[in-house]
Amino acid sequence: MGGGGIRRPILALATAFALAACGSFESDKPLVSTAQADRPLTVPATIDVFGPDEHGSWVRRAQGAKLTLSDAKSPPGSGWYVLQTPPSLADTDKPDEPVEFLLRSIAPDAWVAEVAPASYGLLVRRPDSWLVYGIGDASNCKSLSEAELSRYHVAVSGTEHNTCKLDSLADLEALFRHIQAKAPPPDLLLRLH
Repeated sequence: MGGGGIRRPILALATAFALAACGSFESDKPLVSTAQADRPLTVPATIDVFGPDEHGSWVRRAQGAKLTLSDAKSPPGSGWYVLQTPPSLADTDKPDEPVEFLLRSIAPDAWVAEVAPASYGLLVRRPDSWLVYGIGDASNCKSLSEAELSRYHVAVSGTEHNTCKLDSLADLEALFRHIQAKAPPPDLLLRLH
């Protein structure tokens, strides 16, 4: 995986999804509420993660992350998913803390993923897998033109200008639909079983 290191708050989700945070989408406060959340993933499940190698072939990056639902943050049926990485995927001998996230539909087969407290990615369902966008060089903040940044009201920050800040769910959804329409190569491929 390219890029410089994985940062909290997306660390555990990043580990579970093997996401390299080359650039990220964030907000100052959560944009997706539990009332707006969808549950497109079947749980419980185990997730295998594949990332592209330098030639564009899919290579297994991680396997065995556990996906469940949690009612710890809010009432039963609220929509929070929980990812737990096994120790073999973590940087130490013990697993990362579980990560909770919400999904919100933005198109028939596309969802915004909000990782607590307020980091975002795009998941796109395919017949046998899920594609992840928004964290790699082709679909992250650095890939956006000045006109795109302006159109979606994105403020760029970070020492490498690799963090996109958005204040509106409507802008985030429109931006991710735009990224999906541009059809960049996916950053990751997930297989749930």
